[in-house]
Amino acid sequence: MELVLSEKDILAESLQGEKHIMTQCAVLLGEASCQELRSELTRIITETQQLQFEIRNSMKNRGLLDTEEASKHRLSQAEERMLQVKNQL
Repeated sequence: MELVLSEKDILAESLQGEKHIMTQCAVLLGEASCQELRSELTRIITETQQLQFEIRNSMKNRGLLDTEEASKHRLSQAEERMLQVKNQL
């Protein structure tokens, strides 16, 4: 029996893989003491963020991802929460 993945499954799996890469690189970046390694991890994180953005946009444009536009109020709330977390550190 042959397993056939849908376009949505393939893109969702790709997005999940990029999220995993991002998580692992962020952990490594926090623990790295070598500046050259930190620079390389930062570059990988930046590339991975861009790929995630492109995959999500592709899914959204194909109607495979439900998204909603953030209101100014929701953006303000998110900013407020981030400032609270930052201040707690």
